[in-house]
Amino acid sequence: MWRGVTPATYYTAASVAVIVAALGLMTLPITLTSYRQRGILRRFRASSVPASTLVSAELTVAFVTFVAGTVVMAIVARLAYHAMLPQDVLAVAVALLAGTAAFGAIGLLLATVIRTSRSAQGIGLTLFFVLWLISGTAPPRAVLPAGLRDVGSVLPLTHLATAVQNAWFGFGWAGADLAVLAAYAVIAGVPALLLFRRY
Repeated sequence: MWRGVTPATYYTAASVAVIVAALGLMTLPITLTSYRQRGILRRFRASSVPASTLVSAELTVAFVTFVAGTVVMAIVARLAYHAMLPQDVLAVAVALLAGTAAFGAIGLLLATVIRTSRSAQGIGLTLFFVLWLISGTAPPRAVLPAGLRDVGSVLPLTHLATAVQNAWFGFGWAGADLAVLAAYAVIAGVPALLLFRRY
């Protein structure tokens, strides 16, 4: 049920994935819709700052924060709960990068179709809890009914959690999961960037 590791180790790695998902489903849409409502995006456009520059800056700060947060979380979990430290640090970083790209693209797409920051907060929170519950980051996927496991198998948080956990537990690189995250980044990112240029 815990993929051969202790519950503390399982949830430490899963929590890293959850933080990345929160960026795309809540933080980024709320921030960007708030910028639009307050006219900040118009000012960026008037000063000839491309939309891609703004989004890249937001994602870069998020990625650096994730890496720093992961280091702190790993150390605290090790000291407090004897959780396993990441067995492949590079693979964890690559999984975080792929997750940031995928959820960043999803967050940007949400920001282009949601009109207000209040709506972004409600919709983002709902999506976040649905993904959290059936992606193996709350109860392990092994205890979920078959139907929920099937739904969860196509969700980006499932693939991100698996990629992070495989690297953390020493199971090797999760190439298929990284490929799915890259596909989410492209499928959501291309229309999101095209639409976002209007704001």
